[in-house]
Amino acid sequence: EQYRFMLPGPEWTDLDVATVTAGVTYAAAPGGLAVISGSIPPGVPLSIPLDLARALAARGVDVVVDTSGQALKIAVSATDAAIHVLRMNHTE
Repeated sequence: EQYRFMLPGPEWTDLDVATVTAGVTYAAAPGGLAVISGSIPPGVPLSIPLDLARALAARGVDVVVDTSGQALKIAVSATDAAIHVLRMNHTE
């Protein structure tokens, strides 16, 4: 079974985004795999999946992105190879 909680959550600041980005990037092991998935909190740029993927790819991490809407459009428009796998469902 799945349980989904669809709450918008608190508004993020630029400092929140920078802190999470730095923490995730630092924790990622070169040669590892990272999955970026889930909804984007209020205040977070829609480019965050691609931004995180680029930061992780620069550390030698393969990245899977599962997103939708405008964030998906931004990820698809990337001309670099930061995203190793772009996971989409039949609607996307």
